[in-house]
Amino acid sequence: MNRIKKFIVFLFPLVSFSGIATAGGNLIQVDPSDSAQVIERKWDERMMPISWVLSEDGIPESAISNADIVNEFTAAFDTWQSISTSAISFSYEGEVARRKSGLGGALSNGIDGYNLVTFTDPDVVFPPGVVGLAMTFSFSADVVIDETNNDIDGDGFQDVPNGLYVRGTIFDGDIIFNSSLNYSTSGANSTLDIRAIALHEVGHFFGLSHSSIDAAVMYPFLSTDTAQARTLHADDIGYTSLFYPEEPAYSSTLGTITGNISSGFDGAGILGAHVYAVDIASGEKRVGAYSLI
Repeated sequence: MNRIKKFIVFLFPLVSFSGIATAGGNLIQVDPSDSAQVIERKWDERMMPISWVLSEDGIPESAISNADIVNEFTAAFDTWQSISTSAISFSYEGEVARRKSGLGGALSNGIDGYNLVTFTDPDVVFPPGVVGLAMTFSFSADVVIDETNNDIDGDGFQDVPNGLYVRGTIFDGDIIFNSSLNYSTSGANSTLDIRAIALHEVGHFFGLSHSSIDAAVMYPFLSTDTAQARTLHADDIGYTSLFYPEEPAYSSTLGTITGNISSGFDGAGILGAHVYAVDIASGEKRVGAYSLI
């Protein structure tokens, strides 16, 4: 593994006030000089179900118990898992005596074999208004997993199936909440609802970027309408299904839109233009994407 030293860390904050942001619905990198060089940040299907654990610290000095946190996060993970056109799946593996995200292990720095949910990471400083964030770790080159590196957490048991994993494959993800805030599990509007925030961060956990559709769970600002914030939008469903398709439901239910966007000055293709699919009857934006070249 010495030949592969670089890995990528992606941070995704969720803020608790309204505003304007531009974003795409999926996490893709394209080299502008070579449009064929596309890197998708996602978990490999061989890793399903993706496990997650909770820091036993829970939320200090809070009436919200660890059992409550597990219930709310399980509901969030289950909401994504219930998408009929997607094969994404998760499993809860219990509480662990660790609180820090981004720890390293046998495979690399930042990859410790624990996909941690924590409210007490002492090293994470949250900017004003930020309630939570997710970190994912992936390599910038293909990785071979074999008997020398498949025990990521060092417990003597294999954690990842052997084989070749393409660059961009996510090997570790952590979700960190700001413990200084007053969270709620009531479902009431205008609260910092754990399930709603978790739903957003779980999307980042498995590779989704922010959406520019304000009704989507992956919109970067937390809605004051908690029921909406707990409900997946067509944009959320479409991109989860695109990256983790469940066949034949995916191909028989969802379609594709293709085309070209070019500059009016020189006719060159444009990278990063935001494109929307709009419902003709209602005028509602249903799905948004950045253009590739």
